[in-house]
Amino acid sequence: MISPLFPLPQAEQRAPRRKKFGRKSPRVEHKPLLFFLPNILTLSGMCCGMTGIHAALVSHMPLAILAILLAAFFDGIDGCVARKLGASSRFGAELDSLSDFATFGIAPAVIFFVFSLHHLEKFGWAAVLLFSMGMALRLARFNTHSIENTHAAWMEGLATGVPAPAGAYLLLLPVMIHQWIKVPFSAGFCAAWSIFVAVLLVSRIPTFLFKGRPSAASPQRARSITMGFLLYIGLAYSFTWATMVFTGVAYLLLMPVSCRLAYCRKKILVRGNEKLAP
Repeated sequence: MISPLFPLPQAEQRAPRRKKFGRKSPRVEHKPLLFFLPNILTLSGMCCGMTGIHAALVSHMPLAILAILLAAFFDGIDGCVARKLGASSRFGAELDSLSDFATFGIAPAVIFFVFSLHHLEKFGWAAVLLFSMGMALRLARFNTHSIENTHAAWMEGLATGVPAPAGAYLLLLPVMIHQWIKVPFSAGFCAAWSIFVAVLLVSRIPTFLFKGRPSAASPQRARSITMGFLLYIGLAYSFTWATMVFTGVAYLLLMPVSCRLAYCRKKILVRGNEKLAP
């Protein structure tokens, strides 16, 4: 038999691989791009906070407040998106905590200092430093409770102290009032207000928690919530500053209600445990 001009290559026999002793190299797991969406939302919120600082430095207070509100929106949805996608991770939790301090602990303090407290110079700066320290302690306590899972049963739907976005909102409430009706606030009042909000952050006052895992609701209740939300959006669009001011005042007025609710829940649970005790 005549061999062809270009003989076909014979199949090469591969030598058996030798087993490598020692530590195996970790296998890299490729995750879809959608998996990183919660972290992208978290970083977007941080960028909004930094944009608020820039807007305040160029004397554009409405844009500064809008940036903080947009940052609060991103902070409210990043955790929900992470749970829906199954993308919750320790890295995301740490990134969210660092972003919250920059967005709600530093940016509002700088905005408030530029708004009025710069007239007091070092004393005004000390007032906003107290706010930032209160925000850091609030976030550290939240992280500790999340890790140790020490949330009491009667605190379901409630937060211990004022949450970080609400604290930033309350700090900027005088700025919103000034944008609405042009009421001048003295630097001394603003310094006292900054210290007051810092105390609320580190306090153990039960407050309503509007951010959390969505629970199953009846269709009628879901429609009512949707209609109420749309009505609020319409009011915020038509009467922006008035709606924002009344929102902050309503949150302050709800604090005694949340305290009473937590007290009643705790009292009922204590009585139930006493009846079950032998």
